[in-house]
Amino acid sequence: MFRKLIITIVIASFALSVSAQGETKVENTTAKATTEDQSFVGKVTSWYMNNMNYGTVTLLMAVESSFIPFPSEVVVPPAAYKATKPDSDMNVILVVVFATLGALIGATINYYLALWLGRPIVYKFAESKLGHLFLLDSKKIETAEKYFDKHGKSSTLIGRLVPAVRQLISIPAGLAKMNIATFLAFTALGAGLWNTILAILGYVAAGQSDLIDKYSSELSYVLIVLGILFVAYLVFKAIKKKKTDQVRTYALVGKPLSHSFSQKYFREKFATLGIEADYLLKELPTLCHIREMIVRMPTLQGFNVTMPYKKDILKYLDTTDNVAKQCGNVNCVKVIRAGEGIQLKGYNTDLYGFSTALKERFDLSSIERAVILGSGSVSQTIAFALKQMGIDYKIATRQTPSDDTCISYERLNNSLGDYQLIINSTPCGMHPLENQIPPIDCNKLQSWHKVFDLIYNPETTPLLQIARQKGCETTNGYRMLVLQAEQSWQIWQTDKEK
Repeated sequence: MFRKLIITIVIASFALSVSAQGETKVENTTAKATTEDQSFVGKVTSWYMNNMNYGTVTLLMAVESSFIPFPSEVVVPPAAYKATKPDSDMNVILVVVFATLGALIGATINYYLALWLGRPIVYKFAESKLGHLFLLDSKKIETAEKYFDKHGKSSTLIGRLVPAVRQLISIPAGLAKMNIATFLAFTALGAGLWNTILAILGYVAAGQSDLIDKYSSELSYVLIVLGILFVAYLVFKAIKKKKTDQVRTYALVGKPLSHSFSQKYFREKFATLGIEADYLLKELPTLCHIREMIVRMPTLQGFNVTMPYKKDILKYLDTTDNVAKQCGNVNCVKVIRAGEGIQLKGYNTDLYGFSTALKERFDLSSIERAVILGSGSVSQTIAFALKQMGIDYKIATRQTPSDDTCISYERLNNSLGDYQLIINSTPCGMHPLENQIPPIDCNKLQSWHKVFDLIYNPETTPLLQIARQKGCETTNGYRMLVLQAEQSWQIWQTDKEK
């Protein structure tokens, strides 16, 4: 944010210096010093300042407030600078008024385009060649959307003061179908305040015209150098983006994700094996825009799904494999791209991860009955795994048991000795419930109990700590995480679907 503010100030400052040079050159033009004697920069700035009027200000600010990249810093300060001249037919206050009117026109165009076209087309345009020509990309639109989601309707006012968001904040307002009257009012206030600040810069610079004229030649050279550096920066950024766009991307979808080790695990894997890929965390408040997220991530090959979306994701998929159908939930999705189309296929790798980790850690011959603590989506996967292994099980729930496979915690605490294996699938012990344990009577734990806590962060939960003190065999969910992650990786690398 600070970097972009500095860039804004620099652009405004040099726009003013160039404006001053143009004004000075026009004033000093004589029979000997004709337009032909001026430098190219002088010719351009003289023409620009001569044609600066309220209509020009309105038009340029309308362009600036649309998705076309044109900085307001080269419009309002020079116009305000010109308005301070004694022989000028412009007024500083009216410069602000017409600049704000132009900003309203451009913002309204963005608003209705977003409203009528919808999110998928907006993001598709941002990633098109034409969108890139206008210096747009999906990340900029996403940044504006996040800003709007965070600050709500007031973002259309506050956002007009934020360089990275100002031009695009009307797009998420349109996507969210914000009330048009409120939108126009907030936009007018925000744009008016921003234009006032820029006009003040122009007014202050007018008092320094002699100093600017004295160093006009030096300022011209500095301006040219800065222009070259800016073009070089754009070229470098484009090359870097092209290289980034070629990197395969994977992700984890869920909320919250601050506890997750998946990103660290996969990034270390990629670095170790020299794989050009990245793994991102996508903490989503809801899945309703999951497909739009995939559209604006053209290199996304697949993603994992964690709490609380392992069941909810099913309705957004095109198909699922047999294991996922039997378990009733999905934790791995493969993105299959065919031309412009996108197919999403769901898998369940938790089953493999849990079953293998269980067999590696415990002697199954000593386990006849197991109890699963928690009735969330993952408990269905665990239940299916136990059924495959021939282990009788119950699912402990806080709710009224719906069938004979479920048991209340009250009944469980009276019969805990009937189960050799205890599996925690609740979030108790994980952030933000780090200090909690599932509602079982830990005093009834015996040394022959085996406790499998699916949580892997922290490594030792309060339940595992108590169980170890009782002499129980224990394990956490890290090995299961690794196993399911590796199977997810294998699925993502399979080119053809069976």
